[in-house]
Amino acid sequence: MSDQITWEKCPQCGDSAAVGWVKVREITGPTVVWMPAEFDCPAGCDLTQDERLAAFDPSSWV
Repeated sequence: MSDQITWEKCPQCGDSAAVGWVKVREITGPTVVWMPAEFDCPAGCDLTQDERLAAFDPSSWV
């Protein structure tokens, strides 16, 4: 389950897609980072976890 949802450009088709973000605490300290955990493109595009991490920069909206 996502903590936050944003609309981003789908890297496959270019349409708007919903990206669900979760807060993750870094192992080395108290820093919390946002990671793209879910992806839903209305055109039906599908991304693997590695593709989500490569396509969506957590610092782009936080």
